[in-house]
Amino acid sequence: MDPDFRFDPDGSDDERAAPARRKPAQSPWEFSSYAESVAAEHARRRTTSIDEKISQALRGSRGGGGMPAIPDGCMHTISINWTGYMWQCYNRIWEASPFPCYLFIIRVVRIRRAREANQEAVLLALCLKTFKDKVIIFSGTKHSAHRLKIIFGLSGMKAAELHGNLTQAQRLEALELFKKQEVDFLIATDVAARGIDIVGVRTVINFSCPRDARTYLHRVGRTARAGREGYAVTFITDDDRSLLKAIVKKAGSQLKSRIVAEKPVAECAKLIEQLEDQISTIIQEEREERILRKAEMEATKAENMIAHKDEIYSRPKRTWFATEKEKKLLAKAAKDSTSQGTSNSGVISAQQAEDLRLKEKRRREREKNLPRKKRRRLEAQREVLEDESEDEEEAKENKGGKKAKKGQSLVDVAYRRAKSMKASGDQMASWRRAVEQSAWVVEVEKVARHGDPSAEAAWWRRHSIYRVPACIKDLNRRAYQPQVVSLGPFHHGDPNLLPMEEHKRRALLHFLRRVRPSRPLAEFAVAVADAAEQLEGAYQGLADEWRRGETEVEKKRERFLEMMIVDGCFLLEVMRTASGWEVNDYADDDPVFSSHGLLYTVPYIRRDMIMIENQLPLLVLVKLVAVESGIKENEDFINRLVQRFLSPPARPPATGVGLALHPLDILRRSLLVGPAPSPRAPQETAATDDIIRSAEELYEAGIRLRRSPTSSLLDIRFHRGVLHLPVIAVDDTTEYILLNLMAFERLHAGAGNDVTAYVFFMDNMIDSARDVALLTARRIIYNTVGSDKAVARLFNGLSRDVVLEPQSALDDVHREVNAYCRRRWHRWRANLVHTYFRSPWSFLSLAAAVFLLVMTVMQTVYTVLPFYKGD
Repeated sequence: MDPDFRFDPDGSDDERAAPARRKPAQSPWEFSSYAESVAAEHARRRTTSIDEKISQALRGSRGGGGMPAIPDGCMHTISINWTGYMWQCYNRIWEASPFPCYLFIIRVVRIRRAREANQEAVLLALCLKTFKDKVIIFSGTKHSAHRLKIIFGLSGMKAAELHGNLTQAQRLEALELFKKQEVDFLIATDVAARGIDIVGVRTVINFSCPRDARTYLHRVGRTARAGREGYAVTFITDDDRSLLKAIVKKAGSQLKSRIVAEKPVAECAKLIEQLEDQISTIIQEEREERILRKAEMEATKAENMIAHKDEIYSRPKRTWFATEKEKKLLAKAAKDSTSQGTSNSGVISAQQAEDLRLKEKRRREREKNLPRKKRRRLEAQREVLEDESEDEEEAKENKGGKKAKKGQSLVDVAYRRAKSMKASGDQMASWRRAVEQSAWVVEVEKVARHGDPSAEAAWWRRHSIYRVPACIKDLNRRAYQPQVVSLGPFHHGDPNLLPMEEHKRRALLHFLRRVRPSRPLAEFAVAVADAAEQLEGAYQGLADEWRRGETEVEKKRERFLEMMIVDGCFLLEVMRTASGWEVNDYADDDPVFSSHGLLYTVPYIRRDMIMIENQLPLLVLVKLVAVESGIKENEDFINRLVQRFLSPPARPPATGVGLALHPLDILRRSLLVGPAPSPRAPQETAATDDIIRSAEELYEAGIRLRRSPTSSLLDIRFHRGVLHLPVIAVDDTTEYILLNLMAFERLHAGAGNDVTAYVFFMDNMIDSARDVALLTARRIIYNTVGSDKAVARLFNGLSRDVVLEPQSALDDVHREVNAYCRRRWHRWRANLVHTYFRSPWSFLSLAAAVFLLVMTVMQTVYTVLPFYKGD
């Protein structure tokens, strides 16, 4: 039985032949004799009529609207190119999963940043050991695809390539070879991601990660077509984290991690290294062959032109075609005539000016639409014409009307330029000798010969205060810019921060008045000067105006030490005032050192103290307090004073751990204080082990969320279905604090990655406002910024362009939570909660269905009992 209407390849429905095929005694929507119900739609022409008819067909397939339902066992084949309306209809009627049309297993191979160089070896190992035939490999570029084809061929594997550098005949030949299974691997670019239906493709390997999720769906759609099964393997690097997260969220239980054995990868890497010379030779030979073939074509063309010269010149001139030279001569003649007409009759008419403008516009549009090679050739010809016109004008001026030189070809122009370059060879040689003997070359050579690697390592270890690179700062400049006060040299002299310099000077004077006459300023200056080398070394990229050099030594030293002492005394005065010390020599209405200043000014100073570029080494405070009190061992006192000022609610850091680097380091220690996780041996993590599900999904899977007993960011544990998380108060400074702490961990080699790991963890846990609401209800998040959506945006934006190290403190938690969620019972429970307990209406419908089922059973029992009692 034929269908009543069908969808043709052009996207338009054909209803004219439908009445002749109908059977009068049957419904126009009879599906009972079909093994498949197929709804296809063309990607280029989508019309409302098609959407409506597919919607009708889908509703009819469920028996809606008086239409009979499709019997059990029928197959639905749908298209990824459906419109949003058609997808909504399908999902609403059939309650489809995120990947309803694919029956493939999604696997991800995580390529760590340190192993990206072995990506070809990983692919070769997979194809040699696991996926041996009927495999399509997608590469990112044409050159990469061709290189893989050469590697596979030299490794004894039958492969074909399909990309834009091939002719149409070569592409069709490659497809035919793959369809006939004469080759096992088809290495292609995205040119093969759409419009190709090859029966029996078992595996699709994304050697290079696609640009977005839609391209990913088109690629993997080459396998598991029309109900068949297949595998989709994707190579994911650290730069492709966002796409991996999207795949994890949508695929659910269909996604599986893939761990490639180390030994086969090492063997394949060694094999590729041995074949590298042959690969380079083949690529070079192919390049030379292309050049030679092009030259032969040009030579053949020239021979034909010489052999058939008479015939060519005897042909009638094409009036509809003009060469570039003719066009230029015509334009020049028109210009001359225009200028003559202008001298005779004034100016050209408006119509003539409009015609010239439209003509020039059409010319530019034609050149813009030309292929790249033709545009370059056209530019080269235009350059030749310009050179010819210059030569003609020069010949007219020098030879007084003699015949100008004939036009030259591109080869002649290149030869003339090469000859002029050769004529200036002596000048280039003298210039080269001058460069070799220049001062900076001699200086660099001297340093390279006598440099000490150990001294260089010690130099880098001294740095602890850094300028934020532009790639980080451009994401959020306000997060790294102080607002009211500058500490240290990086922002000293900023016009926006100059008003606070007066108060810094006043703080120095009050500090000295309380310790004089027993402690003069000279003693403080000498104490800080003893540590000048360490203080200068703490700042990476310190400008020469602050460093001590061979000239103006005293002046530079005095300026740097003055800044250190003034800033250090200011911090001591602010922290002591805020901590409740008895400082009675300030006025009651002081704008900074009073109750009014504590309320309105000190919060901004506290915020500026956590800016990574606005740090002051705590060694300065140690030296100042040592002179003031006469006690040299005061490192724990400085740590407690700074920590109490920056984060009063937190527990103070443990004593005896040494002096912190600066206030930001103190804040980091206070956030991480607590029992450190027990060290474990490094394990090979799966590709998706560092991607954890959102809080709502974890709750649906049966994981209970509870508060940790401490506020340490490291106190995240998972045990027997309970995930313990530290409490965090989200306010206006949370974003600035976390961004500066992450920047410090990224720039300082010994800082670790604990804060970065926590931010990544929370970014995975929070996807929407519902996740924030759940964590707030469990008293894990205290939201003081406003809406839950704002908190979700905050955490989702913190980890942009940040790379997490392969081994972090939360790896074990990720692994245990993902293992718990992958268990079958927990997946079923999550699906039940997500489907029937997400809203009160779905729960009521489930309760009504259960109630009706129970009532039906009871009615059946009461109906049957009298029958047996009667006997």
